[in-house]
Amino acid sequence: MKKLIIILSLAVLWQLAPAQDQLEPFRRMAAESNPGLKAAFSEYKAALEKTAQAGSLPDPQLSLETFISPIQTRTGPQRARIAITQAFPWFGTLAASENQSAKQAEAAYELFREKEASLYLQVENAWYDLYLNRKEQQLTLENLDLLRSLYRSMESRVETGKASSLDLYRIQMESGDLENKLALQKDMQTALEQSFRNLLNASDDFTIPVPDSLEQREFTMTVEEIKELVSTQNPRLKALQLQQEALQYRKELAENQGKPSFRLGFAYTIIGQGPDQLPGTDAFMFPMVGISLPIYRDKYRAMVNETVYLQEAKGFEKEEKVNMLETLLSFAWKDYSDASRRLELFKVQEELADRSLRIMLADYGASTGSLAELLRMERKKLGYGLELERARADREAAISFLNYLMGGTQ
Repeated sequence: MKKLIIILSLAVLWQLAPAQDQLEPFRRMAAESNPGLKAAFSEYKAALEKTAQAGSLPDPQLSLETFISPIQTRTGPQRARIAITQAFPWFGTLAASENQSAKQAEAAYELFREKEASLYLQVENAWYDLYLNRKEQQLTLENLDLLRSLYRSMESRVETGKASSLDLYRIQMESGDLENKLALQKDMQTALEQSFRNLLNASDDFTIPVPDSLEQREFTMTVEEIKELVSTQNPRLKALQLQQEALQYRKELAENQGKPSFRLGFAYTIIGQGPDQLPGTDAFMFPMVGISLPIYRDKYRAMVNETVYLQEAKGFEKEEKVNMLETLLSFAWKDYSDASRRLELFKVQEELADRSLRIMLADYGASTGSLAELLRMERKKLGYGLELERARADREAAISFLNYLMGGTQ
């Protein structure tokens, strides 16, 4: 029932939202339903629970002693002894442990944010693939309609002897290729829709609305501005930085564990009746003081050295991640620039091909044109139309990937 409400709400929001916001309902549904994202959030909540554990004192110890052969005292025999003690680590140990857990929880949250941004990127890319495949089907159908109309015209010309049957065969071959291509596109649409539903964790009967035209987002940032945001906002980099800070507290914790800890407590001794049959006087002892002596220094030095090496490893890992992100940014910017150029180019090319095709159709209708050239121009127009839609989808996908690198800040 809950999933049905989400799906109905999604359909309403999609209809009401502006074109540039039509992906937001899908992102919201994925965030609420995707199992992988839920798992990442549960891991973050588990990390939060560790913080409360880390700042707590050890549990107090309660002991009970009984004497099989009571020890005689001046006031009577000792029957039993009850003691309770509380351990206290070295000053600052609990704070270091709590700070370490807090930083680890913050790092877990950044990893959750990265998982969320990755999921949004997958949703957006899957939606662009759906749009592109839908447009390819529409363009293929338009060209098939054109060829069928041309075939009907050609049949009458063949009957009157104004054209050869060879022209009919050429149109049939061209139509057969397009029909096969259309069948593949329909099969691809089914697979893409199932993939998209799985990202949303939606049911198989969920209908995915796809627009007739893809709105182009405004994107005015420079590559230098993007690089700055990547270095400061990328969740993975922030997680690595927080993990380094957690290791610094872990180092402090290891150093404190190599220092003495203390125990305080009290004991209560139960005294039985003395020789004169008088009731004994119970003894109450407070305080009891103890101290642990960490004399095996190699263990504690190894704990500190282990943390130092882990800090170095995180530093190298962060450096490698920065290099990888810079590489990804370079390629993503190249893809964005290339898609923007192709978008402008194929707008012109498709318009020119459309005008040329209209002229050639008129010439062919007047028996002054060549069918081979006409079919070649028809293929060009189809190709330019497909390239134009692919450029639109590629540009939006490149913007989505740049936003992903920046941690979804745009």
